[in-house]
Amino acid sequence: MPLLPLIEECLALMAPLAQERPVQLQLADRAARSTCLVRADPLRLKQVLLNLLSNAIKYNRRDGQVTVQGSRDLSSTSRCASSTPASA
Repeated sequence: MPLLPLIEECLALMAPLAQERPVQLQLADRAARSTCLVRADPLRLKQVLLNLLSNAIKYNRRDGQVTVQGSRDLSSTSRCASSTPASA
């Protein structure tokens, strides 16, 4: 299954929480992941992504940033990460 639409859906679902905090949500380098495919249960993967994003937003600082980025290593294994900046 393509990963990008699921990530975009999760970011849209988390946008109200991010605005409330306020924390900026970003998807890094959209073009790089447009071809990223994963073999996973879509419902479970969505639950994992929503949990990661929720925690990244809740435990972030005010006016912080959450960036979702992915990469592909040499073995063609896809990796995606949600990262938050360290508190200043």
